Amino acid sequence: MVMKTPPISADVAARMAAENVRQFSGDAKAKESQQDTIVRMWCIEQAAAVCGTELGIMWHGSDQHKCAVVPIAEEILMFITAKNNE
Repeated sequence: MVMKTPPISADVAARMAAENVRQFSGDAKAKESQQDTIVRMWCIEQAAAVCGTELGIMWHGSDQHKCAVVPIAEEILMFITAKNNE
């Protein structure tokens, strides 16, 4: 037995195409956001390693340590993104 599908109107086809584009765009943005988060987390891990503490986190201006993860991570991120943008 062969089943035939009814023809799709131009309006329905246009709506389906628009939905496909919207879905693809959303998926691409989600993937880009995920990649950005992975890069930022890597920068934080590297900055924590540079600080050399057991926890890797010390606030800038502390009496015992003058190391801050966030400024170092920002510098790493700026360095690697500047290389990628050239």
